[in-house]
Amino acid sequence: MIEKAYETLAKKHGLPAFEDLDKEFDLKSIEDTHRFSASICKKILERIEPVVEFVEHLLQPDVNSLADMYECKYVDIEDKNHLYVCYRKLMKTYRTFLELELTRSEKEDCHFITLFVEEWEGIKKELLPIVIKMKSSWSTPAESKEVLEYLG
Repeated sequence: MIEKAYETLAKKHGLPAFEDLDKEFDLKSIEDTHRFSASICKKILERIEPVVEFVEHLLQPDVNSLADMYECKYVDIEDKNHLYVCYRKLMKTYRTFLELELTRSEKEDCHFITLFVEEWEGIKKELLPIVIKMKSSWSTPAESKEVLEYLG
């Protein structure tokens, strides 16, 4: 049912192949095909939300988060520059989604889907080395620069 609804939408608006979108955004889990283009946009948003959160935490670490404070030590200026570029793209996507929620236009939804799928590949390539770097930071023992003294 989902694939059939997608094929109809794809023919009308020239969307990418169903398999490609399903692989990235789990379209088969969509239950309702009413306003199907909007449902696809929501799946895209669900996919990028944790990515936005990851980037935000590296750019603006929460001082109350041990993980944030640990990982921020491994983010150099070049990483930050890449992160800002990706963050701007992701936030533009996020705000475009909000605009689409207000306009409720199938044509605009589909235009967004087509453009974002192309951009998503670039964003992933930019972020993957940083994700790998953060993952490997957890294999490296952290050097504590704090002088621990008796406080009692």
